[in-house]
Amino acid sequence: MSLSYEPNNKKLVIGQAMEAYTVLTDEQKRIIDRKYIQGNHTADEWLEVLKGIAEYDALGDDAKKVAKPTYVGCSVVAVGIIGAIFLANVLQASEQAITTFLVVALFIGLGLMVYRVFKPSAHRLLEQRDLPNHFRSFALPILVLLKEEIADDEPIEFWVDMREKNQAENVIDKKEARPRRDTQTTFFRHNMVEIKTRFVDGTRFYFQLGDVVRQRVRRRRNPRGKLKIKTKYKIKTQWNLKIALPKRHYMLEQKGRGVDETSDPKRIIFKSQQVEIRTLYNYVPNVNFFMNMVLSVYKKVRRV
Repeated sequence: MSLSYEPNNKKLVIGQAMEAYTVLTDEQKRIIDRKYIQGNHTADEWLEVLKGIAEYDALGDDAKKVAKPTYVGCSVVAVGIIGAIFLANVLQASEQAITTFLVVALFIGLGLMVYRVFKPSAHRLLEQRDLPNHFRSFALPILVLLKEEIADDEPIEFWVDMREKNQAENVIDKKEARPRRDTQTTFFRHNMVEIKTRFVDGTRFYFQLGDVVRQRVRRRRNPRGKLKIKTKYKIKTQWNLKIALPKRHYMLEQKGRGVDETSDPKRIIFKSQQVEIRTLYNYVPNVNFFMNMVLSVYKKVRRV
């Protein structure tokens, strides 16, 4: 679900997004808050929960385009300071009047800032509840595709991590780059999507998508002494696919790398890995890339 928006219905779009969140179940809200999905359910059970989240996320993305952050408290404080200077230098007001004006402005401004913290604006709430697009545009479509190949009562182990890639628990190495002491390089491993299930014909299916992220942070001071920080990323995306086809239904026609028909007397096992190099931190994996990986396996066998 995604709504178009025009200048005259911005409030409508934002209101619909906020309302869509309120009608979600507690389980759906927990997933959005944690930004993490893990469990073992049937395809219908997964879709019943996740489609509502995807619909809200689409509405939220539209609403974020028109919702603006509010800085009323900061503006009031700024006006108070400027106004006090104006009263002192232009109107030659008394010290008591200037002090009273400044105190009132600061009191109101700081009060609005505190209010904003405890009652976040629509923009802030939408940012907090936003999910990365690899959930809605990649993981969920794959789940829909797999549903067609799975028995109604067959469970799917489904894992989607929508948290930041560069969180502390994902660190696998950290070092200072040489010869520049002002540059720090950190490596992270982040598993984005993992799916495991069994098809109606007995085929065992396993898919995993993950990133190895190199984060390079450089801190330098310009001639004026101001500290400047620049962060660059290099991401190696690893696609791992394992499909074990039952020999009673399939016959191998093309041997090659990643094919094993001897270790398991009942199955032909295919293992495939693809690697992509990226510099874009937030990207959406390509569903067609996934489908081509699966298709390349089935091109090497014949149905019997």
